[in-house]
Amino acid sequence: MPIIAKWVCFSFVVRAKQKYYVVWRGRRPGVYAAWSQCAAQVEGFSGASYKSFPTRDEAERAFEHGPGAVAAGESRKGASAKPQASGVSALLVEVDPHDAAPHAALLARKDVVIYTDGGCDPNPGRGGYGVVLLHGEHRRELSTGYRLSTNNRMELMGWIAGLEALTEESRVVILSDSRYVGDSYANGAARRWQQNQWMRTRNDRAANSDLWQRLLKLCDRHDVRFGWVRGHVGVEENECCDQLAAAATVAHDQLIDENYENDTMVPGGLFGQ
Repeated sequence: MPIIAKWVCFSFVVRAKQKYYVVWRGRRPGVYAAWSQCAAQVEGFSGASYKSFPTRDEAERAFEHGPGAVAAGESRKGASAKPQASGVSALLVEVDPHDAAPHAALLARKDVVIYTDGGCDPNPGRGGYGVVLLHGEHRRELSTGYRLSTNNRMELMGWIAGLEALTEESRVVILSDSRYVGDSYANGAARRWQQNQWMRTRNDRAANSDLWQRLLKLCDRHDVRFGWVRGHVGVEENECCDQLAAAATVAHDQLIDENYENDTMVPGGLFGQ
């Protein structure tokens, strides 16, 4: 309901203009009808992203399409969108570390949410990855084990498996407690390695370039962002991925990570830990 403000000295009633607030990044992303509700989600939240709109329809469309689409539309009109916080990548999603189900708000925006985990025991050694895909009411689990690989390669394969399972172009948020893949993707490092012919520096090659090439190609097809979640703090789907990966690590029907095994036979190979 519109707020009614009464100006006693003039003896007439003024209707305050209703606004609707979209929170893209905050404690609970969503559309809010009052500034107090919006403020509770964004104040003190690092990298918060939000904006007001004159109608609920506009707000809901903006929430669905994301801040990038709003910024692009305003740029065409000559207006300026609310700037993102300094140092915050557009490919990063802020996740409340105390939220046991951070995917809930993302699913409300009709995003595909992919949880991933992977590792080896020992490293290098027998490995596996676990993936949980969520979209609407749908849920799917994936896992695969390898007889010899590395922690980082299993993390990469988890991302790849999740994205390869999608049958059409999608807006995706990948949630993981691993920093290696997510940070290298979101901060642009992996793209720079690709542009530099997979060289991290003049003398050092980027590890796992075979898998990075596959992953970046998938990220070109989909709108992919990364959110880091804390491990082993009760985030249910993240814990499920950990269990799937651990089970795959000791499975009997493990696959061969051919690129890694072949590389280990070459002095100064390309694949790290």
